[in-house]
Amino acid sequence: MLFFSLFAPICFVFLSSMGAPCILFGQQSPIQTPSFSQSQTTMYVPSTAQKLQSLAQYVHRAWEVEDGLPQNTVGSLCQTRDGYIWFGTSEGLVRFDGVRFTLFTSNSSPALTHNFVSSIKEGNDGALWVTTFGGGINRLIQGKTTFLSTEQGLPHNSTRTSMSADDGTTWVGTNRGVGIVKNGMVQTFSKQLDSAVVTVLFKDSRTRVWIGTRNQGLFIVKQGVCTPFVLRSYTEEKLPLHIKEIVETADGELWVATSDGLYSIQPSNIKRYTTQENLPSNQIQSLMIDIRGSLWIGTQNGLCRMDDDIVSVFPNNHPLKNIAITSLLQDKEGNIWVGTYGQGLHRLYESKIFVYPEVLTMQNQNILSVAETNNGILFMGTTNGVFFLPSTSMQKPINIDATKRLAVYSLLPDNSDGIWLGTANGLYYIPFPHLSKPYTQRLSASHIQKEYAADAVILSLAKDSTQRLWIGTQNKGLLCLEKGTIISPQAVSELRNEIISSLTTSRDGTLWITTWNGGLWSLNKNICRHYTEKDGMKASQVLCTLEDADGTLWFGTFGSGIYRLKNGIMKRLSTSEGLMNDVIYSLLEDNAGNIWGSFGQGIFRVSKSSINDCLDEKLRHIQCKVFGIHDGMKSSETSSGTQPVSWYCRDGRLLFATIRGVAEVLPSRFSENTQPPHVILEYMQTDSTKKVVQAVQNEELILDASIQRVEWAYTATSFSNPAKVRFRYMLEGYDATWIEAETRRAAYYTNLPRGRTYRFRVIACNSDGVWNTEGAAVSIYLQPHLWETWWAISIYAICGAAILVVAFRTRERVQRKRLRERFREREAQLIFEKNQVLEEANTRLANLNSQLTQANEHLSQVNEEKTDILGVVAHDLKNPVIGIQKLAYSMEGQAKRLEETTMQESATIIKTTAERMFQMIQQLLKVHAAEYGKESLLPKRMNIREILEQLQRDWQQRAQQRAVEILIIAEETPTFAYTDPLAFLQVLENLLSNAVKASHPHSTVELHCHSEDDKTYVSVKDSGIGLSEEQQNILFTKFILLRGTAKAGMPSEEHSTGLGLYIVKKLVDAMNGEIHCQSAPNQGSIFTVILPNIEPSVSRFPKKNAYDEDTKY
Repeated sequence: MLFFSLFAPICFVFLSSMGAPCILFGQQSPIQTPSFSQSQTTMYVPSTAQKLQSLAQYVHRAWEVEDGLPQNTVGSLCQTRDGYIWFGTSEGLVRFDGVRFTLFTSNSSPALTHNFVSSIKEGNDGALWVTTFGGGINRLIQGKTTFLSTEQGLPHNSTRTSMSADDGTTWVGTNRGVGIVKNGMVQTFSKQLDSAVVTVLFKDSRTRVWIGTRNQGLFIVKQGVCTPFVLRSYTEEKLPLHIKEIVETADGELWVATSDGLYSIQPSNIKRYTTQENLPSNQIQSLMIDIRGSLWIGTQNGLCRMDDDIVSVFPNNHPLKNIAITSLLQDKEGNIWVGTYGQGLHRLYESKIFVYPEVLTMQNQNILSVAETNNGILFMGTTNGVFFLPSTSMQKPINIDATKRLAVYSLLPDNSDGIWLGTANGLYYIPFPHLSKPYTQRLSASHIQKEYAADAVILSLAKDSTQRLWIGTQNKGLLCLEKGTIISPQAVSELRNEIISSLTTSRDGTLWITTWNGGLWSLNKNICRHYTEKDGMKASQVLCTLEDADGTLWFGTFGSGIYRLKNGIMKRLSTSEGLMNDVIYSLLEDNAGNIWGSFGQGIFRVSKSSINDCLDEKLRHIQCKVFGIHDGMKSSETSSGTQPVSWYCRDGRLLFATIRGVAEVLPSRFSENTQPPHVILEYMQTDSTKKVVQAVQNEELILDASIQRVEWAYTATSFSNPAKVRFRYMLEGYDATWIEAETRRAAYYTNLPRGRTYRFRVIACNSDGVWNTEGAAVSIYLQPHLWETWWAISIYAICGAAILVVAFRTRERVQRKRLRERFREREAQLIFEKNQVLEEANTRLANLNSQLTQANEHLSQVNEEKTDILGVVAHDLKNPVIGIQKLAYSMEGQAKRLEETTMQESATIIKTTAERMFQMIQQLLKVHAAEYGKESLLPKRMNIREILEQLQRDWQQRAQQRAVEILIIAEETPTFAYTDPLAFLQVLENLLSNAVKASHPHSTVELHCHSEDDKTYVSVKDSGIGLSEEQQNILFTKFILLRGTAKAGMPSEEHSTGLGLYIVKKLVDAMNGEIHCQSAPNQGSIFTVILPNIEPSVSRFPKKNAYDEDTKY
């Protein structure tokens, strides 16, 4: 500590004498003045219409030793073309990427010749020139360091500044003049400067070179001649001896920092600025012109800014007030960096969110409600009353005395020049005429009109289309002020026990009511409606309402995200779709169609069109931008639970209440950072070695086969919000896709396959999502082990192949010999066995053939006997059954005449039994005829429609008994088929009989016919109960009874023999036709018969033969 206390003043003397790089040359110099790169010395200042921010509104961040800074004194600053920011300290050179500090010293690699860095400059070739106190000058490029000292011709080893020229030379200011470096050799410039301590080298837009010194003032070099610069040519008065820095504006005005004030040098005027012009100190340490053209001035006593000769200083409580500023820099993204003596490194940038500094002086900075009147007066409700602040003035906010003890939860400007206050003690009204008086006047209780009892805690206020004032309370539900009277309308009686969080009147006159526990309500024409889960609203805690420019309604909730009500349909947006939080305190819409809102951790913005696309399932996720302390808020926590906690101003500004003042958002100020970050590969770490890879990105690195682990460290230089820079990397040849590294700045791989070439690539985006897609890359070749090399594998392959060939050939010869012997033995054995097997098989086949012949003969005989018996039995039974039937008819008639009921019933039973027996006998005879071709078919060309009409007439009466109607659906033109008329009629009668029996009463049976090509299609369609798939599979099998097909209303005397459809199938086959069934349970059935309509070339009709007439039907 004693050493530091002695050394620190010395360090400051050195640092304060360094200034920014400026060089002047002595008279009669034998060396010609070189040309310099214009882009290296003059900054182009773009025009901008955006209003300058006050210094108090700049967002500030500082780094000290506790944050990783090697030392708290930062003497010089420089940003190189790769984006790094470098700064010099008395303990070494520091490189900063926004996140990590890297220190280079005399003991590091690359190493410096001395740790005390006086200045840092980037040369035209990208080399970094580092001047030191006592170690000469160091040149760093591609990870390598070279240095120059008095041994190479430098005038002195204490170097203070440098400057690169377009001719490849570098000018170095030392404690004994200027040295010019070219091709590694140093030549002294102008003996006139041999005793000058050169602190500044600068070339202006007129190609003049200016040399500032610590002990001899300012020199100017024109056409190679160096002369002292005087303020007035006729007085030969010089500037102060100690020149700190020189900068030039876009219009050619030079600004010179000296130990005794700031000088402006123009061709026709020279002006001095001191503390009388509001400079913090006459000791000017550093200068910088930003991209807006403002001049930043670092002094011994703080930082200030000059615009149009007006000097702005930081407020008294600012960290950059009353401290020594040593260096200034504006990076490529517009951030301003400030080096200080003993106070660390500082960064400033323009805030996107404006917080009224005057509000921060209020006793209570926790804002409960905020509103702006039509005449631009800002009102703020707090727990200590209401404050107001004119938007056109920056005076201290005025507290209205009469409200000091009131907690003001709600504000509502009145169109009739007044404002309503909702407080914890009822409703108040302040007329505006009292505010038109000077703002220093205190308003007394007489200026405030109390309108309601003190026991109402008012959280929200709104006026409806009839100018009634609606009052949302915490303890009395929803109230209404109408014609000077507070009432609780019957229409909203359901809300008497609800906590009303917000009230909003939409353009159609509907009053929207949100509650803390009762969800969402609406009131229109005295009709109160509650939106529940049936309407799509699942949230019970609704906090705010927004009606956008399209008339769509948006609702913020506590824990359920945002709901949209559009065209009567309610949809929800939550964190699952990209919303940053499901607790939404307030919602606003800007003029560009963006939705803004507040939540517990800041303010957010999201495109309304993206929300609509997401809710309409055109987009999977939304992109939500969050703003907080980094963007200028004094606290990220916003206010909630009252109304209004946000406000849309007529000029487009958005106001948000926070626990530390009012945050003002001007959406046009929120431009995206379009500067992609510069991506850098810093080093590659293997198992035991670390290699800088910046210099070899275009080369292929060879890695030893013993390496098991490879690590790449990378970074990206974006300083606007470096903590939110995101990375992706890929190892080509190993990874199939990009790896999302998020903010991690290292990649690790282990046990990579050897003998391959890989290429490591990394890309990055800034905090606004702008990607540098080119990124950085490096190739490596991981050598294989000795036994994995191609020549080793080749030798293995050759030797193995030779061994295999020899072994294969030897084995082949032995096996061939053995195979020949085995083949001969086996061949003889197989011939013998084959002969035996063939003999045994022939014997068995002969026996089986004899047995099959006998069995076939026996079966044929049995079958003929069965058929003959069936025919005889059917024939012999037919006549007796007919006799019984006739006798039954006779008995039934006599019983009717004699009115003998018992006899009549017996006769009816006998008749019915006889009819069933006759029907069965007839069916058996038909089966017999069909199976043995005894049915005589006479095919000819028939008009099918005529047959259908005959069938309709024959069956009309029977169908009517069942209340079934038979319809013919066919074309008027005749439809022909080649068929036997009697057989075809029998087929249709069978199908029609089944259809009538299966149909519902009062239903229809349809007969269809039509022709296509050489086929005629005849269908019978009923509306019965239909057939299952299982029933359809056995439909045409003998003696199959389809149970359950009869419908209610079918006479119980109707029974089936199970032979009808079997006979139909046989007859249709005999007529060269086809029959198909289409049916389903409870959907009816369609039987379709397909017949040829021309005489077939090959007929399947049985030939005419004589047989017993009794077998006909």
